[in-house]
Amino acid sequence: MLVYPLYAMAIYCDALQRHYGVTLPQIEERLGCSLQELAQAEQIHFPHGAAVRRLVAWLDELGYFARFELAPGAWQAQQAVLPAYSRRVLNGIAGEVLNSRSLESCLLTLAGRLTALAPSHRFWVEKEGEALLLCHRQSAALAYGGPQWWFVWIWQRVSEAFALAQQPLNVTFADGALRDAAGFARRVPCVLQQTGAISSLRFGGRSAELINSRHNPALQEPLRQLVDGYFRAESSAPGTSFAVREILTSRLSAYGRSLDADAVSVLLGMNRRTLHRRLDSEGASFRALRIESRIERAKQLFSTTTLSVADISEAVGFAAVSGFSRSFKAVTGVSPSEYRERQE
Repeated sequence: MLVYPLYAMAIYCDALQRHYGVTLPQIEERLGCSLQELAQAEQIHFPHGAAVRRLVAWLDELGYFARFELAPGAWQAQQAVLPAYSRRVLNGIAGEVLNSRSLESCLLTLAGRLTALAPSHRFWVEKEGEALLLCHRQSAALAYGGPQWWFVWIWQRVSEAFALAQQPLNVTFADGALRDAAGFARRVPCVLQQTGAISSLRFGGRSAELINSRHNPALQEPLRQLVDGYFRAESSAPGTSFAVREILTSRLSAYGRSLDADAVSVLLGMNRRTLHRRLDSEGASFRALRIESRIERAKQLFSTTTLSVADISEAVGFAAVSGFSRSFKAVTGVSPSEYRERQE
């Protein structure tokens, strides 16, 4: 069973509010339970969770998945949580793919690079005669994105480098790992199966013999050094603080309540002590990130609503207006009332 964290649920709630004007009480009525009850559960099982199924069915009735192609849902969620430096690494890996000598060496490079970039995803290559398989398994604790985004990205890069039109492609997804079969089929021409124990891209025919006619040996080592440099920079970049900020912001936007450190550590697949240690190594603290996410939400509410300072203070989780005002000024340099005046 795959486990989808609450802020995947928050994406759906946010889409209903932003695109269709649905209110939180209406969402709770449709779900048959309160959002507070969902928040206390900390994690939602998908697709087995009845609440999630109701929400997805509602969005489907409204035409959301056809109109927005799951944005900002499953297709964009994986990219959205990748900070700028990770996107730079992906661009470097794409360069290595385009200059790969053979499809086999290309897939081996992808397997190593992507596993290093996204440790919750494990990629490896297998051979079946002259066919090649790029296999994938994912940690359940971080399964909100699933392999579908990665498989689309891989297909787009590999098909640029190799003539794959005559090579049959079979794609298998582990049970429950594919959330939008129609959307995937529009992006990747393939024979699709959803009953595997693991997920895989199977390049059939004589794929093991495919050679890249544009391979330039002189570029191979410079590209490798470039991507290695990106990975070294990645190791010192603020990855955990970015992820925490994204979770806190999306959770607060959808539910009006902020997660504590225990809940965030569960969503990130680590214990609380590890979370605090990683944040400390990046010069950040959970308390500061939590306050920052609340103030960012408050700024949005000042810009888009006529709620009073007291109402906004309560909406973003402060127990007292005085504490909200102090925190707001510490972050923005101005008081809440001064900030609102500047927006008018």
